[in-house]
Amino acid sequence: MGMLSKHRKIACFILAAGLILSIFVGYSSTASAATTAQTGTVNTPDTNLREQPSTISKVLVKMDEGASVSVLENSGHDWYKVTYMSNTGYVRADFIDVTVTGLSDPGVIITETSVTSEPENGKALKTLKAETQVTITGSYGSMYQIKAGSETGFVPQDCVHKNKIITLNMGATINSSNVNLRSIPSTSGKVVTCMKGGVKVTAHSIQDHWVKIDYEGKTGYVRGDFVSYNMPTGKYVTEMHPGMRGQAVSTLQVALRKKGFFHVAANGVYGNATRAAVKKFQESIYLDADGIAGTQTLLLLFGPGDVQKLWSNYRTEMDEIKPQQSGQVWLIDWFDGMNKIMKRMTPFEVIDVRTGIHWNMQRFGGYSALWHADVETVTKDDTKKMTEAWGGELNPSRRPVWVKYDGKYYAAGLMGYVHNTGPTSTNGMDGQVCLHFRGSKIHSSGHIDEAHQACIMEAFYNADRLDAYIKSGKVE
Repeated sequence: MGMLSKHRKIACFILAAGLILSIFVGYSSTASAATTAQTGTVNTPDTNLREQPSTISKVLVKMDEGASVSVLENSGHDWYKVTYMSNTGYVRADFIDVTVTGLSDPGVIITETSVTSEPENGKALKTLKAETQVTITGSYGSMYQIKAGSETGFVPQDCVHKNKIITLNMGATINSSNVNLRSIPSTSGKVVTCMKGGVKVTAHSIQDHWVKIDYEGKTGYVRGDFVSYNMPTGKYVTEMHPGMRGQAVSTLQVALRKKGFFHVAANGVYGNATRAAVKKFQESIYLDADGIAGTQTLLLLFGPGDVQKLWSNYRTEMDEIKPQQSGQVWLIDWFDGMNKIMKRMTPFEVIDVRTGIHWNMQRFGGYSALWHADVETVTKDDTKKMTEAWGGELNPSRRPVWVKYDGKYYAAGLMGYVHNTGPTSTNGMDGQVCLHFRGSKIHSSGHIDEAHQACIMEAFYNADRLDAYIKSGKVE
């Protein structure tokens, strides 16, 4: 069996596995699992084939202009992994012209164009009008090979909208006024209707930066940045931010890797590599690319069903640790630690890590069961500030906080779900919320709350932010 044939089979296996994994985490592609093959032609003399996708990596061999290579994978936007004369390595994407065959991807003509018999200097076969549906069967340089009806030929790539269609089937809201619903995923498409801000729609799929939706019996496409996706009614998800650690972060990293955005081993640490991967994923689907896995990002990465399984409380115990300090922030276990430090009905300051908003609270419960601290706000103004930190509505999502008690700052996690009752009837809260520290547990199950623990680590590893708040005068 020839080397080229082997690599083609490997590429096909990787593609098929990728599609299966994509479905597993909430996406499904409508493209058929056709067998694809990629070859490339070196377009620059003395092109370096490198050991790793970096210009500082070791040069394995220099390739002549016009040399043929077998393309194994696209390693990001700037590099291809290729095989050349029994050497496997990486080459800059702009140094090779890649030919792809065996595709069967849906597309639509967005600008009237001629179909030619060859990718370069071919005979004009026919003209395709905008909105013509086509099947993309391959690509060569800047041209797509397409099939329209029974005819095949080549058209410029910038005249075709090609994408990986991601199935959504979830509720959404139009977030801007006077948004056009178009007949095709392009600004050149006909305007089907104009929608007001705040209207509810059903989002069926994402096609590149366009979302296919239903609105009042009409189906069409709207630009992705005009759509906000809705969690199921009454459901909330704790966002994931840099500094978090734990199993849920590993799950996030694996999901990003299956989508081709995360290229290192999952380690459960939300660091720079994870933030960069999240940012690339957000850019691909027209979300604000801030590198923070908020509700919208998690919904589109996992789907409305699986996103609610992200924070799985699988542990009943955590190993004890000695008190640790990062900057001015202390990390101390709840049992035999913070549980003994915090006294009943003694006010303390709570500082939201992400915004710097701060307010006063007091512990009144959690003495008999000892699982965590049951706390309440002190005044109505405190409740107002806490609500502001949660974005205007208190809900069950967890947030990282610093607790300032007797002049020291402690890493903690606070839930915004108001439940049961509290001793203070004049604070506007009418109930209690749960404050967790390292190793604390949930009353109902006795399990470790993983969302709280991730927030606690975010608070601990962002001690420099506390210093910045203090220096700016936002926090005293």
